[in-house]
Amino acid sequence: EMALCATLFQWAGSAHSSVALVLIKDEIETKYTMTLKGDVHEVMVELSPRKYHFFFVVDGKKTYIGEQPHFFDSLSGNIFNVINVLENSRHTIPYEGENFSQFEPLTVRITNILRQYPDGSQILKEILQNADDAKARSVKILYDTR
Repeated sequence: EMALCATLFQWAGSAHSSVALVLIKDEIETKYTMTLKGDVHEVMVELSPRKYHFFFVVDGKKTYIGEQPHFFDSLSGNIFNVINVLENSRHTIPYEGENFSQFEPLTVRITNILRQYPDGSQILKEILQNADDAKARSVKILYDTR
């Protein structure tokens, strides 16, 4: 059996009346109420080594930490942070900044990125290079002429 890893999640800002962490493991959400200590809400969670998705609920509103690894789930329309807990490690997920959860839809974001490239083929080269750098096993591209 693998040892659990102490993982400290933090949310800065004493102005918030309630802050909770929601961890997602195997599509099951577990909510942890965070305690205010000074100017920071925090909770320590013992986690098994693996990848987790999570988000925060701040004063009743779902949000995430933009400075930490995150992704947009197009099926649910939500943005989740990601943490990969490694065996025999300690993690601290700090947040010190403005609470923002605004985001643009993925299709709008991609369209805006593509407009920034003067040569249409350059973006394809960059996508392939990024996939290679990430050691991707496959890259799927759909070219829609609409």
